[in-house]
Amino acid sequence: WMSEMRTTIAGDAAPGAPGDPRPEANVGKDLDTVVDMQSIVSIFNRNPGFYNPVSYGIIGSLLLVWTLISLRSQAVANQAWLAIAAAAALTPLFAYHREHDTKLLLLCIPACIGLWAARGALGWTAMILTTTTIALNGDLTQIARIMLIEPHVSYQPGFIANITAILFGRPAQLSLLILGVFYLLAFMRQLMRGANADRAQIVDGES
Repeated sequence: WMSEMRTTIAGDAAPGAPGDPRPEANVGKDLDTVVDMQSIVSIFNRNPGFYNPVSYGIIGSLLLVWTLISLRSQAVANQAWLAIAAAAALTPLFAYHREHDTKLLLLCIPACIGLWAARGALGWTAMILTTTTIALNGDLTQIARIMLIEPHVSYQPGFIANITAILFGRPAQLSLLILGVFYLLAFMRQLMRGANADRAQIVDGES
Protein backbone atom coordinates (compact mmCIF):
# COMPACT_ATOMS: atom_id res chain seq x y z
CA TRP A 1 0.00 0.00 0.00
CA MET A 2 2.97 2.34 0.48
CA SER A 3 3.74 2.22 -3.25
CA GLU A 4 0.10 2.87 -4.08
CA MET A 5 -0.03 5.79 -1.64
CA ARG A 6 3.13 7.37 -3.10
CA THR A 7 1.74 7.00 -6.60
CA THR A 8 -1.56 8.59 -5.57
CA ILE A 9 0.14 11.54 -3.83
CA ALA A 10 2.54 12.08 -6.73
CA GLY A 11 -0.31 12.01 -9.22
CA ASP A 12 -2.42 14.39 -7.16
CA ALA A 13 0.43 16.90 -6.88
CA ALA A 14 1.60 16.64 -10.51
CA PRO A 15 1.46 19.77 -12.70
CA GLY A 16 -2.13 20.42 -13.66
CA ALA A 17 -3.54 18.02 -11.05
CA PRO A 18 -5.88 19.15 -8.22
CA GLY A 19 -3.00 19.17 -5.74
CA ASP A 20 -0.52 21.08 -7.92
CA PRO A 21 1.24 23.40 -5.43
CA ARG A 22 2.58 25.89 -7.98
CA PRO A 23 1.29 29.48 -8.22
CA GLU A 24 -0.12 28.72 -11.69
CA ALA A 25 -2.44 26.13 -10.14
CA ASN A 26 -5.47 26.81 -7.97
CA VAL A 27 -3.52 27.10 -4.71
CA GLY A 28 -4.78 29.97 -2.60
CA LYS A 29 -7.75 30.54 -4.90
CA ASP A 30 -10.23 28.04 -3.46
CA LEU A 31 -11.50 27.34 0.05
CA ASP A 32 -9.90 23.93 0.59
CA THR A 33 -6.49 24.94 -0.71
CA VAL A 34 -3.23 22.97 -0.57
CA VAL A 35 -1.20 23.86 2.54
CA ASP A 36 2.00 21.85 2.11
CA MET A 37 5.47 23.43 2.11
CA GLN A 38 5.71 22.94 -1.65
CA SER A 39 3.10 25.68 -2.12
CA ILE A 40 5.58 28.14 -0.56
CA VAL A 41 8.83 26.91 -2.12
CA SER A 42 7.32 26.62 -5.61
CA ILE A 43 6.89 30.41 -5.65
CA PHE A 44 10.68 30.69 -5.92
CA ASN A 45 11.06 27.86 -8.46
CA ARG A 46 8.23 26.15 -10.38
CA ASN A 47 10.26 22.99 -11.04
CA PRO A 48 9.09 19.94 -8.98
CA GLY A 49 12.69 18.74 -9.00
CA PHE A 50 13.46 21.83 -6.91
CA TYR A 51 10.48 22.50 -4.67
CA ASN A 52 9.87 18.86 -3.64
CA PRO A 53 13.40 18.10 -2.32
CA VAL A 54 13.70 21.53 -0.68
CA SER A 55 10.31 21.17 1.01
CA TYR A 56 11.06 17.65 2.23
CA GLY A 57 14.46 18.82 3.44
CA ILE A 58 13.08 21.73 5.47
CA ILE A 59 10.14 19.97 7.10
CA GLY A 60 11.95 16.62 7.29
CA SER A 61 14.80 18.25 9.22
CA LEU A 62 12.37 19.85 11.67
CA LEU A 63 10.53 16.55 12.16
CA LEU A 64 13.86 14.77 12.68
CA VAL A 65 14.73 17.26 15.43
CA TRP A 66 11.25 16.69 16.88
CA THR A 67 11.84 12.92 16.87
CA LEU A 68 15.21 13.18 18.59
CA ILE A 69 13.83 15.51 21.26
CA SER A 70 10.79 13.26 21.79
CA LEU A 71 13.01 10.24 22.36
CA ARG A 72 14.76 12.13 25.18
CA SER A 73 11.62 13.62 26.71
CA GLN A 74 9.84 12.37 29.80
CA ALA A 75 6.25 11.18 30.09
CA VAL A 76 5.00 14.42 31.65
CA ALA A 77 2.03 16.45 30.46
CA ASN A 78 3.78 19.74 29.74
CA GLN A 79 6.37 18.13 27.46
CA ALA A 80 3.82 15.84 25.80
CA TRP A 81 1.45 18.67 24.85
CA LEU A 82 4.31 20.76 23.45
CA ALA A 83 5.41 17.78 21.34
CA ILE A 84 1.85 17.26 20.06
CA ALA A 85 1.48 20.98 19.26
CA ALA A 86 4.71 21.03 17.24
CA ALA A 87 3.69 17.91 15.30
CA ALA A 88 0.16 19.23 14.66
CA ALA A 89 1.55 22.37 13.03
CA LEU A 90 4.41 20.79 11.05
CA THR A 91 2.93 17.54 9.70
CA PRO A 92 0.43 19.20 7.28
CA LEU A 93 3.42 20.92 5.65
CA PHE A 94 5.38 17.76 4.91
CA ALA A 95 3.33 16.28 2.07
CA TYR A 96 0.02 16.69 0.28
CA HIS A 97 -2.50 18.20 2.71
CA ARG A 98 -5.38 20.61 2.32
CA GLU A 99 -6.87 23.32 4.47
CA HIS A 100 -9.36 20.98 6.15
CA ASP A 101 -6.41 18.99 7.55
CA THR A 102 -5.37 22.02 9.62
CA LYS A 103 -8.17 21.25 12.07
CA LEU A 104 -5.30 19.40 13.77
CA LEU A 105 -4.33 22.83 15.13
CA LEU A 106 -6.94 22.33 17.86
CA LEU A 107 -4.35 20.00 19.41
CA CYS A 108 -2.18 23.10 20.02
CA ILE A 109 -4.67 24.60 22.47
CA PRO A 110 -3.61 22.58 25.58
CA ALA A 111 0.05 23.50 25.00
CA CYS A 112 -0.93 27.12 24.46
CA ILE A 113 -2.94 27.18 27.69
CA GLY A 114 -0.04 25.60 29.57
CA LEU A 115 2.37 28.28 28.38
CA TRP A 116 -0.20 31.03 28.95
CA ALA A 117 -0.74 29.89 32.55
CA ALA A 118 2.92 30.62 33.26
CA ARG A 119 2.45 34.13 31.83
CA GLY A 120 5.50 36.01 30.65
CA ALA A 121 6.67 36.66 27.08
CA LEU A 122 6.49 32.97 26.15
CA GLY A 123 2.84 32.75 27.17
CA TRP A 124 1.91 35.87 25.23
CA THR A 125 3.79 34.64 22.16
CA ALA A 126 2.06 31.26 22.33
CA MET A 127 -1.37 32.87 22.61
CA ILE A 128 -0.78 35.32 19.73
CA LEU A 129 0.79 32.76 17.36
CA THR A 130 -1.72 29.99 18.11
CA THR A 131 -4.75 32.25 17.80
CA THR A 132 -3.44 33.86 14.61
CA THR A 133 -2.59 30.52 12.99
CA ILE A 134 -5.97 28.98 13.79
CA ALA A 135 -7.69 32.11 12.45
CA LEU A 136 -5.63 32.21 9.24
CA ASN A 137 -6.47 28.56 8.56
CA GLY A 138 -10.17 29.02 9.28
CA ASP A 139 -12.85 29.00 6.58
CA LEU A 140 -14.09 32.56 7.12
CA THR A 141 -10.57 33.99 6.96
CA GLN A 142 -9.82 31.98 3.83
CA ILE A 143 -13.00 33.23 2.16
CA ALA A 144 -12.16 36.85 3.01
CA ARG A 145 -8.59 36.44 1.73
CA ILE A 146 -9.71 34.78 -1.52
CA MET A 147 -12.26 37.50 -2.22
CA LEU A 148 -10.33 40.58 -1.08
CA ILE A 149 -6.59 39.84 -1.31
CA GLU A 150 -5.89 36.99 -3.76
CA PRO A 151 -7.08 38.94 -6.85
CA HIS A 152 -4.37 41.52 -6.13
CA VAL A 153 -1.51 39.08 -5.44
CA SER A 154 1.09 39.08 -8.21
CA TYR A 155 3.33 36.03 -8.66
CA GLN A 156 6.13 37.75 -10.56
CA PRO A 157 9.86 36.89 -10.61
CA GLY A 158 12.09 38.62 -8.09
CA PHE A 159 12.90 38.11 -4.43
CA ILE A 160 10.76 40.97 -3.09
CA ALA A 161 7.83 39.92 -5.27
CA ASN A 162 8.18 36.33 -4.05
CA ILE A 163 8.22 37.36 -0.38
CA THR A 164 5.18 39.57 -0.93
CA ALA A 165 3.38 36.69 -2.67
CA ILE A 166 4.09 34.40 0.31
CA LEU A 167 2.92 36.96 2.88
CA PHE A 168 -0.35 37.70 1.09
CA GLY A 169 -0.89 34.55 -0.97
CA ARG A 170 0.30 31.88 1.47
CA PRO A 171 -0.32 33.31 4.99
CA ALA A 172 -1.90 30.07 6.26
CA GLN A 173 1.06 27.93 5.21
CA LEU A 174 3.56 30.45 6.58
CA SER A 175 1.72 30.60 9.91
CA LEU A 176 1.88 26.79 10.21
CA LEU A 177 5.65 26.86 9.71
CA ILE A 178 6.17 29.64 12.26
CA LEU A 179 3.89 28.00 14.83
CA GLY A 180 5.54 24.60 14.37
CA VAL A 181 9.03 26.04 14.86
CA PHE A 182 7.83 27.97 17.92
CA TYR A 183 6.41 24.90 19.66
CA LEU A 184 9.44 22.85 18.66
CA LEU A 185 11.71 25.41 20.35
CA ALA A 186 9.39 25.54 23.38
CA PHE A 187 9.51 21.73 23.55
CA MET A 188 13.31 21.81 23.41
CA ARG A 189 13.42 24.52 26.08
CA GLN A 190 11.14 22.51 28.38
CA LEU A 191 13.30 19.42 27.94
CA MET A 192 16.47 21.38 28.77
CA ARG A 193 14.86 22.86 31.87
CA GLY A 194 13.86 19.40 33.01
CA ALA A 195 17.38 18.10 32.43
CA ASN A 196 18.88 21.03 34.37
CA ALA A 197 16.47 20.40 37.25
CA ASP A 198 17.46 16.73 37.34
CA ARG A 199 21.16 17.63 37.42
CA ALA A 200 20.51 20.11 40.23
CA GLN A 201 18.79 17.39 42.27
CA ILE A 202 21.71 15.03 41.72
CA VAL A 203 24.20 17.70 42.87
CA ASP A 204 22.10 18.48 45.94
CA GLY A 205 21.85 14.80 46.77
CA GLU A 206 25.61 14.32 46.49
CA SER A 207 26.31 17.36 48.63
